[in-house]
Amino acid sequence: MKDSSGRRVARARYADCKVLLRNAAVLLGFELAQLGDKPREKVASAFCESKQGAAQALEDGATLTACLKKYSDVVEALRRYEALRLPRATHIQGMARANKIRFHLPDGSAQRERDAKMAEGGTDWSIKAIAWIYGYDSAAAVDTGDLGLPPWAN
Repeated sequence: MKDSSGRRVARARYADCKVLLRNAAVLLGFELAQLGDKPREKVASAFCESKQGAAQALEDGATLTACLKKYSDVVEALRRYEALRLPRATHIQGMARANKIRFHLPDGSAQRERDAKMAEGGTDWSIKAIAWIYGYDSAAAVDTGDLGLPPWAN
């Protein structure tokens, strides 16, 4: 491929770069941490459906910062980071996948039934039911081990 000035440029898919980075890190004896929603294996726009992509990236950054402050060993800090972030991000990602369907129903009986459940507030996606997402303290979790998941998910 060539750029606008005619120079040859290389392009790589994100998945290929991720594999290369991990392999290089292993060869050089480094641990590698990836932040944000892009590194997570997910269906397209899963976090977008729950509007959680940026929020999860912020939680990643806060958790990693707290881990690096608490643990002098970087490998230990990265392992703690992964232990805290992977379950929470995976759970939120699963909810986002469900949202891709439930929030994009065509007009009809299923859509009306969904709307009635939402109006009652008794669903697993009502504001009250997802308050756990917004009340999470990622920095405190480094000390407490709290994954910030709803009680029914543990």
